[in-house]
Amino acid sequence: MRLYECPFTNDELISDAYPHKAREDIGCLEFEAHYIDKLADEEDPNSKYQVLDIVENFDLQPLEMKKTSFMGWVKTYMPKRKAQLEQNEPTKVADFMKEAKAFASYIATNWAKITVYMGRSGDPDGMLVFSEERDGNEYFLLLEKGADNFKC
Repeated sequence: MRLYECPFTNDELISDAYPHKAREDIGCLEFEAHYIDKLADEEDPNSKYQVLDIVENFDLQPLEMKKTSFMGWVKTYMPKRKAQLEQNEPTKVADFMKEAKAFASYIATNWAKITVYMGRSGDPDGMLVFSEERDGNEYFLLLEKGADNFKC
């Protein structure tokens, strides 16, 4: 199993334990989320509400963001990550830049269907995760080379 985390905050963002596939057309990994039932009150079985499993299991925080703010995030996060990769993993830089451009373009184009999440630390300058509702399902999109990953 691989765990993906923000390279700057060390927030755990997502895991390949969830059904996923590579979306080479937009330079990211796409994870399928499912709704799970939670109890608002442990003593009241009728107090159920639903949450997305990925949000719940990684303690992701929703982030209200306008499209212009997203573009600002792209202009600050991507160069910061590029510099980090140039120093630590220079062979990944070209692919990262190509994938980052395709990914940012896809998110911006589909902004009306996108929900933005940040990691547990609540740092909006770290790596963000994007959720997209499509065909009645919820998919989480992660710029793979924008995050660090390791085997668990």
